[in-house]
Amino acid sequence: MSQLKIGRYEIWGQLGEGGIGTVYLAYDPLLGREVARSQMSNMRPRGR
Repeated sequence: MSQLKIGRYEIWGQLGEGGIGTVYLAYDPLLGREVARSQMSNMRPRGR
C-alpha cells in the first residue's frame, strides 16, 4: 500500500474537518516527528 503524501509530509490520518479545510495527522521526515498538517479546501469567493 502506498503512503499518501502532501509535500514532504506523510499523511497518517484525518484529525478533523471544517468549513475551510481539513487537518491531518502527518509525519514530517525533516523534523523526525508527528505533526498536525492543515490543508485548505478549494473554495471560491462569494459574489456580492
